[in-house]
Amino acid sequence: MRNVDYINFDESDVEENAQGFMSIVANLTRTGIFTYQKVNPETGEVAIIRQLRLAEEHTESMLASLHGMPLTNNHPDELVTPENADDYIVGMASDRPKKIKAENTDSEEYIQQRLVVFNKDTITDIKRRRKKEVSLGYQCELDFTPGVYKGQNYDCIQRNIKVNHVSLVQHARGGKNCKLLLDGKEQTVNLDGFSIDDKIPREEDVKVFNIDGKEFKVEDDVYSLLTSLQTNCDEAEGKLRGKNKEIEKLTASRDELESKLKVQNDADDAEKFKSAVRERVALESQASKVLGDTNLDGLSEVEIKGKVVKKLRPSISLDGKSEDYIDARYEIALEDFNADSEDKNKDVDKLGNKIQNQDSSDDVFKKASDARAKAWERDKELYKGVK
Repeated sequence: MRNVDYINFDESDVEENAQGFMSIVANLTRTGIFTYQKVNPETGEVAIIRQLRLAEEHTESMLASLHGMPLTNNHPDELVTPENADDYIVGMASDRPKKIKAENTDSEEYIQQRLVVFNKDTITDIKRRRKKEVSLGYQCELDFTPGVYKGQNYDCIQRNIKVNHVSLVQHARGGKNCKLLLDGKEQTVNLDGFSIDDKIPREEDVKVFNIDGKEFKVEDDVYSLLTSLQTNCDEAEGKLRGKNKEIEKLTASRDELESKLKVQNDADDAEKFKSAVRERVALESQASKVLGDTNLDGLSEVEIKGKVVKKLRPSISLDGKSEDYIDARYEIALEDFNADSEDKNKDVDKLGNKIQNQDSSDDVFKKASDARAKAWERDKELYKGVK
C-alpha cells in the first residue's frame, strides 16, 4: 500500500539560506489515526479507510528511510529511484529526523525534519503561492485488524513504513492536525491523504472543480466529465433564458391584443347600448300611437308589444305564446294600423279639398266656407296628434 499525506505550510515564513536555497522545517508525520480515501478504478467509488499509526512503527528503519529523502515538485506517477532522480528531485531532507512531542496538541508523537529546496522554479512556485503545502509519499503494509484508539474507531494498522519522497503541492486534503515549523514558529496545519495500490497520482492529475462557490478536488477524467456536464447545463440555461424571453414577448403581444379587444368590445357594447335605446324609443313612440298616454315605464319590449296586439286585436289571446310569436303578431297588427291611419288621412285631405273648392257668390257664405275650411285643416292636424 502506498500512502500520500498532505501538510500545508505558511510560505510567508519560509527562509532562503546564504546559498539562495529555501529551508523549511516541518513535522512530517505523527502517530494516531489517519483518514485515507481509496478509489476503486473500475467503479469510481471512494472508500474511506481509517489507518492507525502506532509509535512502535516509528522504527529505526522507518526513520532511516527519511535520511536524505528526495523532495519533488508535485508527486511523480512513480516511486523516485536513482534511475529517474534527475527528472523529479528539486531538493532533499537535509538533517536527521527526530521524534518530538508537539506542545498544545493531541499528545501524539511527531517526526520533525528540515527540508531544503534547490530548484529555482520550485522556489519561485513557493514565493508566488503556487505551491503551499508539503505532501509525504510512502509505502506501508496494512494489518486489517480493526479496533479503537483513544475513543476513535480504525480499520487497520500501518506496518513496515518506508518513506519514498516528500513533495511540494498546491492543495492539501483536510484531516487531522499536524505541525509545520517555519523559522522557529509553530503553526497548526492539516494532515491527510489518499491510498493507492499501483501508482501515486501527480498534482497535475488532481484538479479543482468549482460549483456554486464550493471547490471539489477530482481526478482529471472526472474533472473533464463535470466540466462537460457544466457546459451542457450552461447551454441549456442559455436556451431556457432565450425561450423565457420569447414567452415574455408573446405574453406582451397577447396582453396588447387583449387590451385592443377590450377597447373594441367596450365600443361595441356602447354602440349596442345606443342601438337598444333607439329601438326602445322607437317602440314606445309606435306603441303610444296605439295605446295613447299609457305609462310604459318598467315594461319589457315583449310586454309593450303584447299590449299593442291586445289593443288592436282584442280577440287574440297571447297566454303562453313565445316572444317570436308576439313579435310576429305585433309587426302584422302595427302594419295594419299604420295602413288604416294613412287611408284616413287621405280621406280627410280629400274632404278638406272639396270644401275649399266650393264656389259662393255670397260673402257670408264665403266666410262660412273659409271658417269650415280652417276648421277642417285644424281637425286634420289634431288627428295626427300635433298641437
